[in-house]
Amino acid sequence: MRRPTLVRRARALTRADQLLGGYVAACLLLGGASAGGALANGLLQLGAVAIIAWVALTPGPVLALRPSRLFWAMLAALGVIAAVQLVPLPPAIWGALPGRARFLADYVTLGLPAPWLPLSLAPDRAVGSLLALLPSLGVLSLAMRTTAEGRVLAVWVTVAVAALSIAVGAVQLFSGGASRFYFYEITNRGDAVGFFANRNHLATLFLMALPFIAALAARDTQSEKRDRAARGPLYLGAFLFLTFGAALNGSSAGLALLVPCVGASVLIYRRGIGKPVPGRWVAVAAAVMGAVLVFASVGPYRGRFLDKAISGSNSATRGTSISLTAHAARDFLPLGSGVGTFRYIYTAYENPRTLNNEFVNHAHDDWVEIALETGLMGIALLAALVGWLVARGRALWAGDARTGSMARAALTAVALLLLHSLVDYPARTAAISCLAGFAIAIIATPKPASRALPSTREKRDEAAPAARAFAAD
Repeated sequence: MRRPTLVRRARALTRADQLLGGYVAACLLLGGASAGGALANGLLQLGAVAIIAWVALTPGPVLALRPSRLFWAMLAALGVIAAVQLVPLPPAIWGALPGRARFLADYVTLGLPAPWLPLSLAPDRAVGSLLALLPSLGVLSLAMRTTAEGRVLAVWVTVAVAALSIAVGAVQLFSGGASRFYFYEITNRGDAVGFFANRNHLATLFLMALPFIAALAARDTQSEKRDRAARGPLYLGAFLFLTFGAALNGSSAGLALLVPCVGASVLIYRRGIGKPVPGRWVAVAAAVMGAVLVFASVGPYRGRFLDKAISGSNSATRGTSISLTAHAARDFLPLGSGVGTFRYIYTAYENPRTLNNEFVNHAHDDWVEIALETGLMGIALLAALVGWLVARGRALWAGDARTGSMARAALTAVALLLLHSLVDYPARTAAISCLAGFAIAIIATPKPASRALPSTREKRDEAAPAARAFAAD
């Protein structure tokens, strides 16, 4: 049977499929900074509000497999954490919370009555930090409504932007630090950052995209042999090109995570096709990766890439920020200092004798920063997320080999993001947070939405396997 043409495939996309592809593209192109690009981030947040409203109010396809109770419980817990940040508390209670006594004493010194104050020490920044979650929630809601073809479209959009970022990064490198091709005022000038402000966050994009390419290649093995042979080089070329970009990006964390990323991608492909990877693919990939590593290690740009990645000037600042943030987090347990307060709390813990001209806007360890700002509530939510991912991972890897490739890739992408977040804060950009929302939606609903509303009998038939699939949760 003849496969649909590209035009027919495009016409078969649902409205949700089209919105997902377009919004992911917008996030990746405009949401590359956590602090900079206020106008672009504001527009993305407004777009997310419109998307969430559209999903909530528009009848659409019914999910064949529904998310587990733990998934909804985690979303509810996130809402609770957000809500309690701005609830005013009486001075007697607020001043008794850990870390607040020094701030309450300021009112006494000024001779002013202490007002009712919210949990967050910086409520204005708390609002901004909570609004930054909107792009990921918008993509999450859309991805749970889309079909399989819509998810494939979003993956190809991600791969295309990642590949374009390599080209933009090359222009940035060879046009110098004063190049007009840097899109943010505060950025890693002299490095390849693509559409991001931080080269480490570009590395995260590469790492998250690679497993999805492997999943697409595995998924395509079910197509006709003629079409598969024609598209095989496309998948291999895209994978090697993004691997090349990740290796030469200059991010030390990106380099460290590249090897497990490639290894996991190979396993995703093998599991998806039900047989070992062809030897020629391994040989080509090994040869290209070896050449890249040799080029970065002993080539003319060693000083630009490897040396700078391993012994960067900000390595001491990064270690100090993590240590001081962990100290502050202990002082503010169990409720934390409030969302968005890191910048103000951190300055109170810095040693004046060791201050330099480097500005620390985040802890370079999102796990520790979340513990500081949200206390035990945030720690419990992170623990629940990890537990849920482990349970879903066991179910997905033990499930059907040929139909779970996208979900395994999504699981790998989230795992790589969590690992990178141990030494950075990539998820605080709209670009990376939208990919996180996309991946989590796939993990929660590995079987995409159907286009037609099922009958009552079909609902009963789907309920039993759905319950078995999520029993591990």
